[in-house]
Amino acid sequence: MIFTTRWLGIVVVTLVLLGCRHERHVHEEVLTLRDSSLYLGVHEEMKLEVDFKGNGYPSSHLIWESDHPAYAVVSEVGMVKGLVQGHAVIRVMTSDGTYADKCNVRIHPTNHLFDEPAHEFGMSKEEVITGEPRELEVALSDKLIFKGDAKPVKKSMYFFEKGCLVTSAVLLQVEEVEYKKVKDFLLQRYFSLGIEKDIYFMTEGKMLIGLAIEQNGQLSIVYLEEKVLNAKGIGKYTYVKGIIDNVRN
Repeated sequence: MIFTTRWLGIVVVTLVLLGCRHERHVHEEVLTLRDSSLYLGVHEEMKLEVDFKGNGYPSSHLIWESDHPAYAVVSEVGMVKGLVQGHAVIRVMTSDGTYADKCNVRIHPTNHLFDEPAHEFGMSKEEVITGEPRELEVALSDKLIFKGDAKPVKKSMYFFEKGCLVTSAVLLQVEEVEYKKVKDFLLQRYFSLGIEKDIYFMTEGKMLIGLAIEQNGQLSIVYLEEKVLNAKGIGKYTYVKGIIDNVRN
């Protein structure tokens, strides 16, 4: 009888504990962002709202972070700011990491001053001609030149090796007050590498972009893959300068 009563007590205690655990699961703390995705312009800001019912977790103990702060940053109160075109995941969590949620953020440019030349390297001439909206002016074995269709584009050029696109360029004619707009256009899409002599360099992935400004209001922009420089064994300034001289002629 003592044995039976003892085991009966264990069973009762076990059931009570299981019931408590189930109750905790039903009413456990929940952290949820109201937006699971966000489409944000460069320089734009938006606050992410969070619903958090956490017993013993004050909202001041929530931690915010961006997995790609070069593209988008987030403040300690959930204010997200887009910095450059790309993608970032914003995550909010309790200080001990027990509860968390995330929001996928796409950052898009807000400056649409001109249409860039195609820079999907490896394209054939036929693919470039099909995709280029401007009128074809010159077609050579290693080069295609298209007329400018609207201000500020004067012409766009494509350079090929073994039938594949390796470099593209565009020549712009702008007023002096528009220089900053062109630079902003590029920096909304690419990361600055700084100035080397008279060429401003930017990058994105394995692509290099060079911007050169002349006194007569002309700007040349060159797009190329880094591996082109490695294959030729020359520096980026020498290569881009040669392309720019070609574009200006």
